[in-house]
Amino acid sequence: MMKAFAPATTLAEPRVPTTGAQVLVIDDDPDIRAMLEWALSRSGLDVATAVDGRTGLAAASALRPDLIVLDVMMPGQSGLLVCDQLRRTSSTMTTPILMLSAAPTETNMAWGREAGANAFLAKPLSPALLTAHVHRMLDEGPATPPPWHAPRSR
Repeated sequence: MMKAFAPATTLAEPRVPTTGAQVLVIDDDPDIRAMLEWALSRSGLDVATAVDGRTGLAAASALRPDLIVLDVMMPGQSGLLVCDQLRRTSSTMTTPILMLSAAPTETNMAWGREAGANAFLAKPLSPALLTAHVHRMLDEGPATPPPWHAPRSR
């Protein structure tokens, strides 16, 4: 199934050696989740996935990933609510969060920033754009959460 996302020819850029960084992908769409996992793994990252906000929060708490890629629109808990909860939890307060949305309106992006997201990309997106953003965010190190997010111990 993952091969459906692989280009017909080999990508020109070489595969990056494993960096040891772990990325958690939280997205309810199995095809998008598989593409994100494929692209990030190919770029040398260790990738864990979660299918919704509830399991994403549990995975973030257990794994303490170096970065989280989070879909905005998911059933149950929205990505905005999940982002807010991640920012209010001491173990994930400084974890960089990249939000993805199929509806990248100014309002959604403002809500994402208010919830504590560090970056925002529109779907559909290319694997190259995704990996470039993720590696840049990892290079920048821990995030500085907005001052209005008070931590809760977890």
